[in-house]
Amino acid sequence: MALVVAVCGIMGWLTSYPRMAPAQVPLFEGAQLDLVTRQALERACQDCHSPNTRRPRYTRLPPAAEMIRHDVESARSQVDFGAWAAKTPAEQLELLTRSLRVASPTAPPARFPALPPQSAPDVPR
Repeated sequence: MALVVAVCGIMGWLTSYPRMAPAQVPLFEGAQLDLVTRQALERACQDCHSPNTRRPRYTRLPPAAEMIRHDVESARSQVDFGAWAAKTPAEQLELLTRSLRVASPTAPPARFPALPPQSAPDVPR
């Protein structure tokens, strides 16, 4: 009986947990990027490096919720495409240069092997 109550409580929490819709901030507005590079950056980077974060369902469960929140905050503190329009052209160039060198073992973090395939950092060089 206690198990049934616990399962019902968890299911109720999951269905009532507020879903944060992505902000849908336009990325790279005014940038002179070819379409393939722009789409690759948006597809692979926006979930962690902009307010347009789409989170999988499992991120509603602790401890995944806290780990994802921490990783997104950390990623945005390093590169935030949502602040693109507020940057000078020199800062935008620096941001793009750092972003196109993303082929590193830290993006995305290795502890999330179940990330959707669109999160793979295969930005063209």
